Amino acid sequence: MLSRDKQSVLDICIQLVTCADGETSFFENEGWVAQSEDPSKLRRKASLVNALLAPSSENTVWRQTYRAGLCKKAWAGAYSTKAFGCYENSSEIDFNTLPRRFVLKCTHGCGFNIVCKDKGTLDVGETCGKLDAWIKVDLSKICGEIHYAQMKPRIICEEYLDDLAGDLPIDYKVYCFDGRAHCTMVCTGRALNRRANYDFYDQEWKNKLPYGRSSVENNRSIARPGAYEEMIEAAERLSKPFPFVRMDFYSIKGKAILGEMTFTPAGCIDTDYTDIGQQELGELLKLPEPLM
Repeated sequence: MLSRDKQSVLDICIQLVTCADGETSFFENEGWVAQSEDPSKLRRKASLVNALLAPSSENTVWRQTYRAGLCKKAWAGAYSTKAFGCYENSSEIDFNTLPRRFVLKCTHGCGFNIVCKDKGTLDVGETCGKLDAWIKVDLSKICGEIHYAQMKPRIICEEYLDDLAGDLPIDYKVYCFDGRAHCTMVCTGRALNRRANYDFYDQEWKNKLPYGRSSVENNRSIARPGAYEEMIEAAERLSKPFPFVRMDFYSIKGKAILGEMTFTPAGCIDTDYTDIGQQELGELLKLPEPLM
């Protein structure tokens, strides 16, 4: 059992994701009663870390903000995508100067992405409308990821990453604990409006791990990417300051490209994990001193 102080930290997270109209929280909608959850599981521990660290000075290094600053270092710059601009609203974007293909995304959340494969067919008005609507969203109040509350919303434009097959590139998500890579979740089939597939592999990419329900239910085999060793090396170097972070990469033309750093996957309430996955990953997350 958690002490009263530790439990109160988690209660903050639970309250933050309670629906504004007083209905049950997303935790309850997904069938997870937080108070009875085994405190050693990943989502319970990640929620505690989220609540503890987000209000502190560490909020300045979350996700793209941290990535952009760190990748100014010579050794890290090789993993970053080419950036074309950073904007506070859509009116600052000069679409005439952008290349034919690019990606626009907001830095203060997830899912706020516009993938442009051909600027000639892009509806600029609709694009600007989406960006200006997204930039007003406060995910800290919707999903309980309270570090977003401390971030100034911005729009960034980056190069389009081509997998040479015309699809969105495969996403390789490396789970790191105190600077050590444990496993990789592979995300395939990410075409727009289509549900993605998720499969876990051990750090050596020799065995599939029973961490995801969709992976256990299907017999898929994903080839090890050409840039995998570079991904692991970069993931471990970049993740050293944190008790837990998921390092998300692409393998483009044999090179590892860092997409983002994810500290609270699916708001710490992803129900696709199996019980084995929750338990084994949770045991690897060592809580910071205030929560020990």
